[in-house]
Amino acid sequence: MLIGNLDAMTVFARVVEERSFSGAARKLGMSKSAVSKHVTKLEDNLGIRLLNRTTRRLSLTDAGSTFYQHCARVVEEIETAEHALTDLRGTPRGTLRISAPLTFGQMYLPALVTEFMEQYPGLHVDIHLADHMVDLVAEGVDMAIRITRLKDSSLIARKLADFSSHIVAAPSYLQEHGEPKTPQDLTQHKTLSYTNLPSP
Repeated sequence: MLIGNLDAMTVFARVVEERSFSGAARKLGMSKSAVSKHVTKLEDNLGIRLLNRTTRRLSLTDAGSTFYQHCARVVEEIETAEHALTDLRGTPRGTLRISAPLTFGQMYLPALVTEFMEQYPGLHVDIHLADHMVDLVAEGVDMAIRITRLKDSSLIARKLADFSSHIVAAPSYLQEHGEPKTPQDLTQHKTLSYTNLPSP
């Protein structure tokens, strides 16, 4: 299996490209003896000699030439993958899915999202506005804005701001039914409540 030989394959490729152990050592920031050990270990694992070594020159065997062609492609793909991950760590890319209440989203999100996308042009923002609780995992939502108490879960939550609820009534209603003095008095009144919020 070559999985455990990836480091040795990288070293071998550099030896071939630099045409010497010392040149590869400088390129990789390793000692010459460490480079030689990697190549020797690779040859032992493969069960075949890859390099002809003399005091004056280094050359590829037929097997080494064939192996290098494949090895160089593998090393290049690994380096490309590492660069791609580095880019992802440095600059967010992809799609960010946001769920928010309808009215809140219409009032506040357009300006906030526009500013956010100017800062991170590699991101596409997909906004879902609804007044019902969205299952974040099932619907693939990355972030949700909730104006309510949160149930216990493994999700990470951060408080953005305080939210106040107010109880209001028409003057004519209060004249006919009286003014409630305590929360318990509300049970004796006709009320309209926002069903997405937990009951008092």
